[in-house]
Amino acid sequence: MMSSLKWIRRVVAAVVLLLFVVSLLGVLAPAEYSWLYWVEKVQFAPALLGALSGSVWACVALGCLLVLTLLFGRVYCSWLCPLGIMQDIVNRMARPRPEKLKGAQMRFTPNHWVLRLVVASAVFVFLAVGCIMVFTWLDPYSISSRFVAAVVNPIVSGEWGRYEPWLIVIICLSIAVPLVMAFLYGRLYCNTICPVGSLLGLISRVAPFVPVIDAEKCGRCAGCMRRCKAHAIDLKNMRVDSTRCVGCYDCVSSCPKGAMSLCRKKADGVSKVEKSAEESPKPVDNTQDKPECVSRRAFLGLGITGLATAALPEVPTAGNTAAAAVPPGAGSVERLLSRCTGCGLCMTTCPTNVLRPSFLAHGLSGLMKPYMDYTRGYCAPDCNACSSVCPEGALLPLSLAEKRFVKIGEVLFTQKNCRVWSRGEVCGKCLNVVCPTGALAEVAAPSVDAEKCVGCRRCARKCPHGAISMVEVPGRVRANGNPMLLPVIDYSKCEACGECIAACRRHQALDALHLRAPKVDVSRCTGCGACSHACPAEPRALQVTPCAEHKSLTPEA
Repeated sequence: MMSSLKWIRRVVAAVVLLLFVVSLLGVLAPAEYSWLYWVEKVQFAPALLGALSGSVWACVALGCLLVLTLLFGRVYCSWLCPLGIMQDIVNRMARPRPEKLKGAQMRFTPNHWVLRLVVASAVFVFLAVGCIMVFTWLDPYSISSRFVAAVVNPIVSGEWGRYEPWLIVIICLSIAVPLVMAFLYGRLYCNTICPVGSLLGLISRVAPFVPVIDAEKCGRCAGCMRRCKAHAIDLKNMRVDSTRCVGCYDCVSSCPKGAMSLCRKKADGVSKVEKSAEESPKPVDNTQDKPECVSRRAFLGLGITGLATAALPEVPTAGNTAAAAVPPGAGSVERLLSRCTGCGLCMTTCPTNVLRPSFLAHGLSGLMKPYMDYTRGYCAPDCNACSSVCPEGALLPLSLAEKRFVKIGEVLFTQKNCRVWSRGEVCGKCLNVVCPTGALAEVAAPSVDAEKCVGCRRCARKCPHGAISMVEVPGRVRANGNPMLLPVIDYSKCEACGECIAACRRHQALDALHLRAPKVDVSRCTGCGACSHACPAEPRALQVTPCAEHKSLTPEA
């Protein structure tokens, strides 16, 4: 039974990693395969941030992770954490035959508790005051998901360009650090820098079902030490550092005498292992006698700081502006920045590629978090993929009916940029887009048929905006010998009132049949950006101005 735990763990880890990668490749339809996205939703960081958003599912997921840790120690780190699984693969490549390891490669190492305490305390203090940037850059889920979204996804799909090259470099460096550390030193990143590992290590101190050594059975063959990727087994003192043990159970399956078990047994208030260590006549190295873990009081303070974060109110981010639009479901730019880990899942599932990773569109705190780039795409009214897959609740789930009327911005029309108004060209590409709320309407821009015009000047006299002037045509004269005059329309002044067309009904030299111009009702616009994306003008005549706070319009609005 004990040896089978290792293989069960490997199967579960393989399934988790496979579903994790597949979901970030964007090959699944969220509406049809939403249940496959459970892998992201049971990760610690999304569950914690989702609980801050009030998500019931996130609260349940976070509660289950904490209960599992209270019972079985840091099993999350080897069974569910994508970066942890990647580190195990890399570590296995570095140590293909653990039984041959000798010297420093198999020794018990001191617990770097000072570094763990400083890093974890700083991360959770920042998180408690509403700054999640530090947390998301050290969180294992965020690191691994960004790598798959920015590097693996483009390689498989052949679609480069979503992430800027320098962003890809930063993402590769962020994942290279823990993987290189895993190649050289095993789970060193998890047991020194990772804030999730430090917090779960605190909780695992009281876990009853963790690996322990039976000193009476142990033959000191050091097979367990060779297999321990966390360097957490101390054979001199016959103990396992539960704050660093990641629950892989390789040590349990490797023991030939069954000296490793998964249950702490107490006798007369002192564990059997502790008694054996005390009665052992063998000398103990003083360096190993030093405290390997931070004191219970200090670790308890760290744990309370981290767990109390969920109970603290959201603190506004200073200087937050709506410099860029954010997807429906975010509620506001500020809320997105305080919840989003920048994992990239919403971007990989976006069918129109309107979601892009931010550089400075949201400021430094919004680095790599999504924003709407309407030059690349638009927010399709019949799609709610991003809000359906968001694991941390930064984008709240919206039905298609709700999503169509969420106002994330509004389109502003600049008439001088429009090719119809500025040049009198035939365009109307924006009008070919079906506006889901009817905010975009067509107006008739007048045009002149020179063959029918007799130069009577009625159109110029009737124009209330002074947009029509009469210009002499060289080489053409009227029947009475006077020079031929033709109307020229200044589209920057024209407002398509139709007065000139009505004045020319007799000759029908002015019409609006082939010139189609847009008119926007901003009160009904939701900022989906479909018309802006279709506009061929540079600069665009239709541009979306984002809303800092999202609103919900009624279908009748």
